[in-house]
Amino acid sequence: MTDGPRRGALQDWTATPFAAGGIEHDVYRRGDGPGVVLVPEIPGMTQEVLGLGDRLVEAGFTVAVPSPFGEPGGPTTGGAVLRVLPRLCVSREFRAFATDARRPFAD
Repeated sequence: MTDGPRRGALQDWTATPFAAGGIEHDVYRRGDGPGVVLVPEIPGMTQEVLGLGDRLVEAGFTVAVPSPFGEPGGPTTGGAVLRVLPRLCVSREFRAFATDARRPFAD
């Protein structure tokens, strides 16, 4: 185990467009074995999220990471969070989460 967060490399993942329920985003996949969906939090699919995905792949899983916001493989910085927040604060997904409504992303 390492002392800090593990950083993953985006080039090790395969991106595939995904569309459902009127929304579209890329889903990054890697690995062989039982499937795991790793949903990133704000600011998105950062290097640390990819690092966790790499650990799951090494444990024998196929990992799918949707990238609905942010810069895939980008750093975890205050600027990255600030760039994502305005979009989330006005998005239907965020409002639906606040009211416990069902939304296409979760489905």
